[in-house]
Amino acid sequence: MEVFPILTLGERIRKLRKGRGLTLEALAGTKLTKGMLSLIENNKAVPSIESLNYIASQLGVDVSDLLQDENVQELRDLLEQVEKLYFTDTKTLNNNKKYQQIKKMIEPFINHLTKGYESARLTELYGYSLYHVSEDKNWKKYILGSAQMYEKMNLVDRRASVGTFQVKVQFRNHKYETALKMLLAERDYLEKNFPYMSPTTRLELDYLEAVLHFAVGNSLAAIRVIEDAIAFSKVHKVFYHIDDLYRITIGYGLVNHDEEKINNYLKKLLGYANFVEDPFYYAFNDYTEAEVRLFKHQDYEGVIRLVDKYVTGLDDTEVLKPYFFLTKGKALYGLGRYQEAVQWLERVEIPPFLPHPFDLTIFYVGDSYLALCYLELGQIETALKFATRAKEKTTPLPDTLFKSFIIDTYKKIVQHIV
Repeated sequence: MEVFPILTLGERIRKLRKGRGLTLEALAGTKLTKGMLSLIENNKAVPSIESLNYIASQLGVDVSDLLQDENVQELRDLLEQVEKLYFTDTKTLNNNKKYQQIKKMIEPFINHLTKGYESARLTELYGYSLYHVSEDKNWKKYILGSAQMYEKMNLVDRRASVGTFQVKVQFRNHKYETALKMLLAERDYLEKNFPYMSPTTRLELDYLEAVLHFAVGNSLAAIRVIEDAIAFSKVHKVFYHIDDLYRITIGYGLVNHDEEKINNYLKKLLGYANFVEDPFYYAFNDYTEAEVRLFKHQDYEGVIRLVDKYVTGLDDTEVLKPYFFLTKGKALYGLGRYQEAVQWLERVEIPPFLPHPFDLTIFYVGDSYLALCYLELGQIETALKFATRAKEKTTPLPDTLFKSFIIDTYKKIVQHIV
């Protein structure tokens, strides 16, 4: 990838020195040595603030000219390249390689990014790249630095984005209580200190708050936030994250067999699907219908007919394939076709981007069904292994009917052994 020739601090000093016809000795004067100045110009030494002020004085410029102002366009060019890479689809470029490249592009300038939008955004993206490359705690220093720069410029939406990133880190590590406390504190701070935030930022905070309330088992608070967010989006005609709010509520309905919630929010989601014409939502609708047929009607043959069109090739809805594998396995178990059920259930792989307890509980149920299949096939030790794994993994998750099923399955197999 071509990278614009961004000047480092040392290169800018050399350029200004030569432009003024000064030798190293002349610029070094009485307070620096020629050798030290050479190291600075070659980016092998970082000048102190005192030395930087002296160099700027010798060159007849402000310190800001050395650090940034003369380089605004170059920084904009760099940011354009970094942003393009940052938003590259991970199917096109390996995720780790992408963040390694971003880190390498920004690293020579990171200690000299002090003010302005370009500096703040580059510092933010550098922090993100550090997190994704190594999850080194140093990433926090740069994230907080970018937040301070955004605050000075009163850029509340970018400031909020930095705050929610830190919340999402906790969420990915399954620290749901911590993430919720952080989010509520962040939201309170933003609302008290900034007079205005965009509707999209408000809906981003609503979405995260609803997700986290659900994650800690506070469903009433989650539903309240969702209903407020939907009302807000209608008033402002901004529908950011609305489909996600519908789907998370449907997920709540599925793991608790709450048909009212499922039907209500599925109608809303289908209305949205008809508007955007995205095949993902129609597939999600079929998955939801298949799950309802399972727990309400025990229509196992109907479930298999419904999901079979998805299990071989999903194209734009590939992300749903593990869900359909799981649903088909559960239906085959219901029909008493245990060996076939095992074959489908063992194909299920939990996507790495699914840290929400609802999704995790749905997939952990698959282990319980494997346990039940192996019990019927007379493989008691294998059955106990899967039942134990499902129980242990769901122990820290909020109580749902799916979780109760997992616990009951474990007890059933233990009692069978005894």
